[in-house]
Amino acid sequence: MTTHLKDSHGLLHLKISSDVVKDVCTKYSIPQKLPTNIVGPIPVIKGLAVIKDGLLCPECKSIATTDKSINKHWTANHGDLKKPASFETVYAQRLSKMPKCKRYFQVIIEEDGDATVPNMDLSGLRKECDRLFEDYRISQFDDRMVSPWLATTRWHEHVSQYEWQHLRDLVKLPDAGDGDLVYLKDAVERIMGRAMKLLPETPLLALQKIVSPDPVKR
Repeated sequence: MTTHLKDSHGLLHLKISSDVVKDVCTKYSIPQKLPTNIVGPIPVIKGLAVIKDGLLCPECKSIATTDKSINKHWTANHGDLKKPASFETVYAQRLSKMPKCKRYFQVIIEEDGDATVPNMDLSGLRKECDRLFEDYRISQFDDRMVSPWLATTRWHEHVSQYEWQHLRDLVKLPDAGDGDLVYLKDAVERIMGRAMKLLPETPLLALQKIVSPDPVKR
């Protein structure tokens, strides 16, 4: 839970006691660590991404997502056996991208297309999580984490609804495929350089307005 909050919702600066997490896990019979030895086929787990063309190893039931990786697996683990002419294509999922949990396992999707889930009270779990997080609203930041500029602009509130990966993509430097945007970095640097040169000759009153917490209100 702590790692998920940090990686997926870092902008919110949410903190939750490890004891609270343990209590919730105990109440809803949720293992504190993800299993690493799932062997398929099992019913598809709702909420996890489904790979529709996983390549199944007929010997050990390992699943790869590309021809190159399944061939590499076969050579490394079953090189003394005759390789099949083709590998069966199956639906597959994995619990996480973490090294110990990134192994794919075969899943079965019912004919009606409705994904089945483990026997778990998910609605109750969501309500419990909502209750735990209701005291961690975006406006309740530790003052030490929010600078006067950030408190004035309220950017942290504006971007809280977006995933940090998306925000990072928006601010990354343009590359060769972005056309004229590749010149944006140099243009901004030149503008900043010219602005810095104007500081010595800028009137004191103007400078005071610029550095005030909220120049619009003064």
